Amino acid sequence: MTRPVPEDPGPPDRSPGDSAASAPSAAAPQVHASGTRAIAAKAIGVAITGDHARVVVLPADAAHSARETQAPPGTGNLPGPPPAAFTGRDDTLTLLRSLFTTPDRLASPAHPLVEHAAGPEPGHLAPSSSPTAAAAHPITDLRATDPHAANSHAAHATHAPAPDPPTSCATRTVAIHGLGGIGKSTVALHYASGYRAAYPLVWWIAATAPAAIEAGLASLAVRLAPLWAREATTEERVAWSLTWLQWHPGWLLVLDNVENPADLRPYLGALSGGHALATSRRATGWHTIGAALPLGPLTPAASTDLLCALAYSGRTPATAERHAAAALADELGHLPLALEQAGSYIHQTGKDMDAYRRGLRRMLAKRTDAIEPERTIARIWEHTLRAVTARDPLAVSVLNTVAWLAPDDIPRELLSPLALGPAPGLDSPEAGRLGLPGHPGCPDRPGSPGHSVTPDDLDGPDPDALDESIGVLHAYTMVTLTHGGGLRVHRLVQAVLRARLVAEADRARPTASGPVRPDGLTAAERLLHDAVPEGEGVAPTATERQTRLLPHVTALATHTPPHHLTDRSVDLFVTAADHLYRAGLFAPALPLREVILAYRERTEGAEHPATFTSRHNLAFGLAEMGDFPRARTLYETTLEQRVRILGADHPDTLMTCNALASVYEDSESLDRAIELYEDTLSKRERVLGDLDPATIAVRNNLVGAYVAAGDQDRGTRLYETVLAQCRQALGDTHPYTLGARSNLAYAYRRGGELTRAADLLETLLSDSDQVLGALHPDTLDTRAGLARVHELSGDIEQADRMLTDLLPLYERVLGDAHPSTVRARAALDRLRTAQP
Repeated sequence: MTRPVPEDPGPPDRSPGDSAASAPSAAAPQVHASGTRAIAAKAIGVAITGDHARVVVLPADAAHSARETQAPPGTGNLPGPPPAAFTGRDDTLTLLRSLFTTPDRLASPAHPLVEHAAGPEPGHLAPSSSPTAAAAHPITDLRATDPHAANSHAAHATHAPAPDPPTSCATRTVAIHGLGGIGKSTVALHYASGYRAAYPLVWWIAATAPAAIEAGLASLAVRLAPLWAREATTEERVAWSLTWLQWHPGWLLVLDNVENPADLRPYLGALSGGHALATSRRATGWHTIGAALPLGPLTPAASTDLLCALAYSGRTPATAERHAAAALADELGHLPLALEQAGSYIHQTGKDMDAYRRGLRRMLAKRTDAIEPERTIARIWEHTLRAVTARDPLAVSVLNTVAWLAPDDIPRELLSPLALGPAPGLDSPEAGRLGLPGHPGCPDRPGSPGHSVTPDDLDGPDPDALDESIGVLHAYTMVTLTHGGGLRVHRLVQAVLRARLVAEADRARPTASGPVRPDGLTAAERLLHDAVPEGEGVAPTATERQTRLLPHVTALATHTPPHHLTDRSVDLFVTAADHLYRAGLFAPALPLREVILAYRERTEGAEHPATFTSRHNLAFGLAEMGDFPRARTLYETTLEQRVRILGADHPDTLMTCNALASVYEDSESLDRAIELYEDTLSKRERVLGDLDPATIAVRNNLVGAYVAAGDQDRGTRLYETVLAQCRQALGDTHPYTLGARSNLAYAYRRGGELTRAADLLETLLSDSDQVLGALHPDTLDTRAGLARVHELSGDIEQADRMLTDLLPLYERVLGDAHPSTVRARAALDRLRTAQP
């Protein structure tokens, strides 16, 4: 933009704020110049409306009024007061202020994701200078210093000549970007409101498109020069506002919900001496404009505080209510808008938080008096999805597919087949709906109407297609990228997508092959099926890649509606559950076992042999996790049915007898356990033979029951016999043999033979590390047993060191509440209490 040559305007003949309100008069300043574009010709300079294509020439009096008009103190147009419930973002406000006011520094403009912790009390604004925050989040090429101190008087200087606009101070721009509903506009509103006194003008613009930006700038002219603006065109109003902003530094423009960062460049490039705060769902494209500030979810504590404040209207929640709020906040992914929606609905209806969480898929579409329909979580991402669809249909296919997976650590290579066309086995209707390249149903398929064949199409699939689609999703903050090259998706994005996809599929008319499945479901199923191989020996020696996929199989099982399960999907779940079982990871296998059993009961019936196996396996996992009452009920039901249908001596029946006896033992029903063990052992010896592994397993368990009942000497002798049989039949490192070695060491320890127990456990630990893996529960139990031997031997320091290292591993593998974790924690507490 070209400015008029500065000159003495002379005494004003209008009241401030209305200097362009009327036509030029005889009292207007007289200007003498020559040239066709001179001031005297009243063709004052050039004002660019924003796209660098249209040029607006302001009359001299209009340009003069833009220079002379002063904004009344506190001029602004904020969309409303900031929300009273504002938790966990105070550090963000401090950081934002420092980005605007910290002196220049040369560094990368990218900032790490802000992990928000609860800071000062809500509503408190920290000091504007924050050396720590500024050092952690440097900015690039922001050449202006804080204009406020030098120009804070300008808003009140109505008669003094206006100073020349600064020519060396660029507009500082900071863009807050993040997922829709993350609270970007709320943070901007709190900043603009909290620091309003520091700016002579705070102007809020809905910046969704260039036309919207121009409308927002034009409204500034209407506010400051209403009489002149009434007769002016929109382009003239925009030109007047840009000229005013140049002559009156120190302002703050809030550009809310920017769709494309490039839309701001013409406007910000024409201005200087102010602050521009943008909010956007776009994560990329800001490096040439200003500093980028990613906004992440709230911390668990902050999100729980916010949910309680909204739901309970200021009263202190009971302990149980706060626990329920924490669980719901976690399910909502600590997303502020989702928390606001849930808290407002619970406050208005009195609904229980646990009930809201259980019905989350349905509740996401609910609204209250405080939540407009367009602001519900279910609706707020529709705009982003439409933009992604228009830009890259494959990106939508990728997003629909990852909606069925676990939210974290999605391997990029798992998704590669999506860019090559329909995955093997995809049914044609769904592949067409997915819009995968190369499928006849895809409108962008080469050769289809509206898409001519080019030489590039003849070269085969684009090897960069997947990366580019992921880049689009990343640009719109629908996914984030991990350091390992994988993806992360917000769990609530997944939930909203799944709810929409299931609803669309259920409304669709069934095809000849059956009901229409939700988009992305078959693709996710096939990708995982091909990536997780069947067969023994994959786990615990599974590759890192295969182990990485198991959480995604569990997520698929959990999220698939029962009426959309297939035999193929259940086969995948069985394979994954078996991998987890062999790795000793019983907790993550439980959801798979639950889904498998429900499917078997629905498709095969409650008394089918396949259903017996599924029920037995679920009971086994529950017992391993310490849920003995439920495991006992399932085992007793399975045993009664197997005896009735298969017979009392069937190997499967005897397997259930052995497992049920083990639960009796763990439930301290030793008499019933020993009786059932003895009966099962007698039958297995008769049916299977003395050295069959199944027979040895029952004998080993019976000996353990004897030891638990106090028959120490007999138990030790029998353990030695069992170990010899295991070595003879199975070898020294078979899992059954490792268990027998552990049991014998336990018997030695119980009998006071600590040296023999320690020697046996040392060699056992080495073999367990090699055969089962360092994190297998049996290996961890061996470490715990060795620590106990050191304690009993008087080496308290060694026992303490071992348990200190062991407890985090138990918590990581089995969880805080598992019996083995509880015992290890109690043992460590006992040691530290006993030490002086």
